[in-house]
Amino acid sequence: ILIMKAREIINQDIFSIANFLTLLRVILVFPLYMLFDWEKSLSDSNPGDLTATYALISVVFLMILTDFFDGKIARGFNQKTQFGKFFDPVCDKIVILLGLLMLVQYRNFPIWVLIFLYFREILTVFAGVFLFYKRDLQTESNCWGKIGVSVVAFCSLWYMMVPILPEEGICRKPEYSLFPLLLVQLIGIASYSKK
Repeated sequence: ILIMKAREIINQDIFSIANFLTLLRVILVFPLYMLFDWEKSLSDSNPGDLTATYALISVVFLMILTDFFDGKIARGFNQKTQFGKFFDPVCDKIVILLGLLMLVQYRNFPIWVLIFLYFREILTVFAGVFLFYKRDLQTESNCWGKIGVSVVAFCSLWYMMVPILPEEGICRKPEYSLFPLLLVQLIGIASYSKK
């Protein structure tokens, strides 16, 4: 049964614009890391140079756009497949977890939040695999999953933009975004557990 279900997914047309955009989001993780490293070396040698910071933010916006348009294109051009339903959330998890790991390393993102999100993702993967193989259900991202990805993107952008934000007020306090991030993640866990 396990092999038959995997073949059903893989035998579909996986070469589509939507799936390419999803894969591009993962590929962009590598330049993101290189830009973080470049930013760090620039801040050591030339503290006022924010070129790498602007490049980082641009790459993240590009990643957000690929996440937005892959689903729109899949639905609009009739490219929805079981593979795409599986591939998109897996790529989202890879990008989010690797991106947040970089924020821990370069932007003082709290590691305990990253650990919480890692455990949450592991839990959802195991639950998804269980539902797929034991109950023949393929879970799709619900509204809380989509809101969760959006809140993670907002939180990540805030952490990334700290070097270019004004020093006064809450602008340089991205930790304020953690409460809504954790709240949405917990609501997401509760909504998926009902399945």
